[in-house]
Amino acid sequence: MLSRSSVALLAFLCVSPGSAAVSWNFRRDTSGPSVWDYSPNFSNDTFPPWPPLEDDSGKRIDVANLRGTRLFGWEGCTAEDANKIKEAWEDRWNLVKDDDIKKNINWKGQAAEEFWGPPTKIPDYRKQQIQHIYANIEQMWSYWWAWEPPWLSWRRLYIEVTCSGGNGKGDPENFCGDREDPNKQPPPPQCPPGNDGSPGQELEEEQERMHAFSTNPSRKNGLTYSRITFCNLFFNMRSMSEAKTHAMRQSPTNQRNLEFWENRARVFLHETTHLEYFMETPKKADYVRDLKMSIKNVAVDPFAYGPYYARILRNWNKNPGYYTKKNADTYAWYAVAIWVQKLINTYPNLPAAGSKRPKAAPRDEDGNSLNSIDTEPEEDPALAGVAEIEHEGDPDFKIPGCADKFHIADENPPPPYTAECSADPGAVPYNVFAGQSGNVFGGFCDGIDTTKNLKTTVDTSGKVIKRTPPPNPATWKNYKFHLEYAAGAGRGCKKTCNDAFQSLKAACGSKGGQSNEMSTTGSINVGCGTYSYAIEKFDYKPDPASTTPLTLQERVCFDKDAFGKHGDVYEMDQRFFTGIACGGTADKVIKKGIRGAQVNYQGNVNDVLYTYNIFWKDGCEMDVDEVNAMVPLGKTGEGVTCTQFMIDNYKKCNNGGIGGTIQAGCVVYEFKASEN
Repeated sequence: MLSRSSVALLAFLCVSPGSAAVSWNFRRDTSGPSVWDYSPNFSNDTFPPWPPLEDDSGKRIDVANLRGTRLFGWEGCTAEDANKIKEAWEDRWNLVKDDDIKKNINWKGQAAEEFWGPPTKIPDYRKQQIQHIYANIEQMWSYWWAWEPPWLSWRRLYIEVTCSGGNGKGDPENFCGDREDPNKQPPPPQCPPGNDGSPGQELEEEQERMHAFSTNPSRKNGLTYSRITFCNLFFNMRSMSEAKTHAMRQSPTNQRNLEFWENRARVFLHETTHLEYFMETPKKADYVRDLKMSIKNVAVDPFAYGPYYARILRNWNKNPGYYTKKNADTYAWYAVAIWVQKLINTYPNLPAAGSKRPKAAPRDEDGNSLNSIDTEPEEDPALAGVAEIEHEGDPDFKIPGCADKFHIADENPPPPYTAECSADPGAVPYNVFAGQSGNVFGGFCDGIDTTKNLKTTVDTSGKVIKRTPPPNPATWKNYKFHLEYAAGAGRGCKKTCNDAFQSLKAACGSKGGQSNEMSTTGSINVGCGTYSYAIEKFDYKPDPASTTPLTLQERVCFDKDAFGKHGDVYEMDQRFFTGIACGGTADKVIKKGIRGAQVNYQGNVNDVLYTYNIFWKDGCEMDVDEVNAMVPLGKTGEGVTCTQFMIDNYKKCNNGGIGGTIQAGCVVYEFKASEN
């Protein structure tokens, strides 16, 4: 019996792929929304959804089982096509189901190093984003996601699948180039031929141009659910088991060549990385694209398809992990490499690229720059002395000549007035971008004329940077902000300049390990134009005149009422806790560049909290970068030790014993008493 918020489904649950269209009849309970309120209409589908609308034991559906990811639609698909798609769906899961893919990538392993980049140079947050994509791909198999599925919970956990052959209804734009219609001249294929990875070698005319392509729901295309269209080339490929049989018959050398293991599951995995809803992009990871590269001796810039080009993409070492985490085939071929390694008990290192790398920074599928800062390559010490290796692989292996680019640039433009933020944290906290003490964009906004473009670069105090950093920078002196306004088509402005940047702070200010850092880049369309920012780090060299001498400065006492009401603060208690707080500081070094207290102690008695902190003052520069916590001035004696600093912060402040601070060079010694 279904719950009252569920559905009684009257249908044939077990329909063979060759059956006629199924009629699905529903009886809904109108007491509230149910799972079926968000499901597709299966009434015109040739075949029932997959996995079936029953559990593994054959039991009819219940609400929980409906909340798994399912394939539906089947427009243009034959029974044989549908079976191959179902098989690839299951095999795709087999590629990512093990913990060494979905949970714990071995970043020091040869596969990870060859496909993702140097393990010690890829930032942890990028590793987490890559791991997130695999975890979500694996969860797409579940009847019930291990955590809450993305965006609208279980409401859109369906993927529409279509096939390009037959009457062309599955691919009306003929992106695949497969349409067969004797009564109508089909439109030309929307994608040029590709090649097999060998420099200068093009596909023959009879070769298909794409394996498959994905389309994400948008207001423009009117889709409610994610869609994957499979081209004829996909159905001509081997299944995962067939690829295994084929490859294992090869020589030991060819067994180590990933091109001999090409299969339909790899294509399906590739396409799922493009599904923004399921991957939670760009909220939790960057859009996964098909990146384009310029390569020496290759006349036409290829996309990073296939294991050879994926390895070349990795060799752009300027920004490790930045480009590889954005490329769909890198995810697909890394998973295949791990699968093959387990089968042959050795790493499949072919086709090898050696030190061959792109001539310039990789670009998106439309040829646009992804990062304006990465313009020159950077040498990888691990590749020093390694020769460039030209392509050698399976002569039957082909890569498409077209990117699966329809999912972002054409189909899902960002809605106006919505902030767009990169997934990379920019290290600068949101309250430095805009906080109570000021913001970086105030001066920029003062000069805005919404009919004209404006661009400038400022420091963290909002001052324009002309040639050199300011003499007295704040804490984040090593960062500057590129601020820009691009005038639009003249529509009315829905937000002021200040409101636009405040919106960017709210939308882009939750990155990094503590969820308080601004994204590296952000933009917002406000109708009349687009405001944007980019954070850049640079090497700061302080002005010698701005450095702080390593001497004792004036003591600063807290206001008597700074910490509210509290019990009496006794000297004996304060001395006792001081001894504990400063104990061991003779072996402690206070270093520049570490945020927060490097020595912290709290003790309480009689409802009074005694707090002791030692820290390097934000933005302070000295000729040295570290000092001893016990004797910061490098000498012992009365009044120049941690113990005496803290005791005097109590004794020499006439404020009821709540304390104060004293600074030795850039190192601050703080004692304060407050209510416990």
